[in-house]
Amino acid sequence: MLFLMPVMMTALMSAPAEAGEVEIWRGEFPNDVYLDGEAGWSSGYDGDTWYGYQGNDGTFYGLPLSDDYEENGCERWSGACSNWLTNSAEDVTDGRFTVSIYSEDDDTLGIAFGQQSEDDYLLFILCGDGDASCPLGDLGGEAALLHISGNSATVIDSARASYDQQTNLVLSVTSDEGALNATYGNTNLRGDMPGGRALNAVGLYSYNAGYADRSNVYFWDALLYALDTDDDSVIDDEDNCEDVSNPDQTDEDADGLGAACDDNDAGNGGGDNGGGDNGGGDTAPGTDDTSLDDGAGVGGEELKIAGGCACSSASGQAGLAFGGLALIGLAGLRRRD
Repeated sequence: MLFLMPVMMTALMSAPAEAGEVEIWRGEFPNDVYLDGEAGWSSGYDGDTWYGYQGNDGTFYGLPLSDDYEENGCERWSGACSNWLTNSAEDVTDGRFTVSIYSEDDDTLGIAFGQQSEDDYLLFILCGDGDASCPLGDLGGEAALLHISGNSATVIDSARASYDQQTNLVLSVTSDEGALNATYGNTNLRGDMPGGRALNAVGLYSYNAGYADRSNVYFWDALLYALDTDDDSVIDDEDNCEDVSNPDQTDEDADGLGAACDDNDAGNGGGDNGGGDNGGGDTAPGTDDTSLDDGAGVGGEELKIAGGCACSSASGQAGLAFGGLALIGLAGLRRRD
């Protein structure tokens, strides 16, 4: 396939590690290949292929190639409504997943996570404003946390928050002992992780966006972090004292709670409940089991409503515009009939 690389460099915004977390997985988007089955990726909708592409700045992107959608929205989360691309990544219970996104249109984009099966997963999305831009029409122009189960979508939390087109975006979702916090800019959505699942099978989501109609959406910097609340290089999922630094993990009475936070250690009896967190919700008495300040430093731009157009149209666009980058020559990627 023939590519013409971007003709101008642009500083891309990403979400570096916060204090209290450790990067454990970075998604790879191999260049010039269909991503389903590559580098651990799998997709939910055969009708809209995801593709890997490398810009001349060295950044690797994942992008959907078509914009197939159901004209009247998605009453069932199948077909075009299941257009996720996920990766088994690493098993993380307490952690944060984040991805950077750039969209040329106001269609729906976001991240998928907590996938149990092809029809049981979670989404954090920015829903496009317009009947053809959002799989759930009544959520147009909103950010939403969704639990997809079978043919239904349950709204965990939502808020009015759309986005500027042709702007770098950062979406992030944190799971901390079953509590979810999804952030975009100044928007925070909260809820509980359904079914006690881990923050795994993470990835991308797109609806009604793709190269076929010159309404590209680019994803990059797909990053999974494990929480390390006390910054002792032992992640919370494995730390026997989440809130007290104890890199040696000493546990003299072998009750699962580290000596650094166990008043009853050194074999002088019991009295504590163990509390060695391995991703569960047990909190040892006498400890202050605080959580990470989720989402700090993510995004931060003033949110604006995109204006309500379902703009998936080739009109007035001769190629791809990406923050001052002109990407052309992708004609070979259009979906073949």
